[in-house]
Amino acid sequence: MSKLNVARNVLMGAALIGVLAGCGAQETPQEALVKLCGEAISGEEALDQMPDGVTVDAVCACYGQSAATKGEDVMKVQMDVLGAINTVRQSEGVDVEAAASLIMETLETDASAYPFKEKAFEAVGEFLSDSMDSLEDGGTCAAPAN
Repeated sequence: MSKLNVARNVLMGAALIGVLAGCGAQETPQEALVKLCGEAISGEEALDQMPDGVTVDAVCACYGQSAATKGEDVMKVQMDVLGAINTVRQSEGVDVEAAASLIMETLETDASAYPFKEKAFEAVGEFLSDSMDSLEDGGTCAAPAN
């Protein structure tokens, strides 16, 4: 599938997420972000990267808590990024690392292909890494420094 088709599928997926979010009980932005995080980093390859004793649920809860300290605008962009990762994972049948690579390649050739910039995409990885690090060795979730 071409990069343009991947980007188009991601945008359609993001629109569908927006429509579905309007149905039923309303999730808070933090709850929606935690859910998208869990979908994005689920799977064996993600578990291999987790510190001993740390679960995807714990990392995503910490991630949501940390992102919430940055405000709703930041959480919205991060939801766009995670939604894009999830859409690429599903449409291409790839793991999270391959999905991230496809998105980065697309952003490098067409910065307008997604509703976020490369820097925002990289920030999601940093938030996730910080969340994993803060939980390592029985630690507690710590909001990232500004």
